[in-house]
Amino acid sequence: MRARGRKVSDSAIDGPEIAKGHPGLTWHYEIDYLVAGTGVAGLSAAITAKRNGLDTLIVKSTDKWGGTTGMSGGGLWAPNNPLMVKAGVEDSVEAALHYMEQTIGDVGPWTSRDRKLAFLNTIPHYIDTLAEEGVKWVRAKDYPDYYPDLPGGRVGRGLEVKPFNVRKLGKWRKTLRTSLPAPLMTDDVAAVPGMVDTKRVYPRWVVCIPDARWPFDRAAEIRHRWRASPDLSYG
Repeated sequence: MRARGRKVSDSAIDGPEIAKGHPGLTWHYEIDYLVAGTGVAGLSAAITAKRNGLDTLIVKSTDKWGGTTGMSGGGLWAPNNPLMVKAGVEDSVEAALHYMEQTIGDVGPWTSRDRKLAFLNTIPHYIDTLAEEGVKWVRAKDYPDYYPDLPGGRVGRGLEVKPFNVRKLGKWRKTLRTSLPAPLMTDDVAAVPGMVDTKRVYPRWVVCIPDARWPFDRAAEIRHRWRASPDLSYG
């Protein structure tokens, strides 16, 4: 799968507000959907956009790809996921929501009940979508929630992927961000669509910029810098 924007001519063109204050700026690509970050959030957003017919570009701020995910165990917390259902493991959106309300609470718009439900209700579609793209999911059936004794808590909601031969990444293997050696079943590696270095390339986007980078507390600064809508969600 390629997710690279359309190249534009070498001459500067009229663009959105991002170009203000940068006279003579040359756009390198014109795209529908720009993703900042190459961790699991960013790559998932890029895959989803591409599957929906959007001309997509991923940008990164370092010479390594993989984001925070590349330095993690690669596990996902996915209540009531399709693998649990297939194995006959009892769980529900209601139980997971009750657990999240106790452990997370409501400390702002990003922790609202609606957002929790949006996360929980889209888990089956997300897992199935990436399975269609070649991800081989397996259950971490003995891995507990952080607070499994709380009402709604469970053991076995975690998912990870089967060990992946990184040699299949070819040239991308050299720029993969990796962590210290970990048990095989905590590896999480995915193929990467086309990426560019944000320090040298200026893309012109049309639809949205999901910022999948860490830390998230820079979202307001980024929105202000690029004159983005204050209602956009990053992460």
